[in-house]
Amino acid sequence: MKVLKFRAWDETTQLMIENYVSGCDSYGELKITQFHDSAYSDKGCPDLILEQYTGLKDENGKEIYEGDILEIGNQFPSREAVFFEKGVFRTKTNALAVFNDTCSVVGNIHTTPELLEEI
Repeated sequence: MKVLKFRAWDETTQLMIENYVSGCDSYGELKITQFHDSAYSDKGCPDLILEQYTGLKDENGKEIYEGDILEIGNQFPSREAVFFEKGVFRTKTNALAVFNDTCSVVGNIHTTPELLEEI
């Protein structure tokens, strides 16, 4: 079973839950197998927004997840959110792998959406 990393945004509590681990069963169905936050592990899976780890890190070594806001470039920086579309992690302008080593995670769409409007 391939292990996938997720984090989850709890819309009710307005908290990000890290270390959400899952995988696929023999039918290819996504199954949540472990929830490392004890506040949620006994509840099962409440209604959460899952955001998958892209497998990439920013220029500072921070893991990049769906929903993260990236600052891209130095001289004329832009900020873009990461999303998953047609099998590729991307931002509005490009596939994420094109510039993951020249960007930094500055926030996420849930807790700091105003970052997308500031530049």
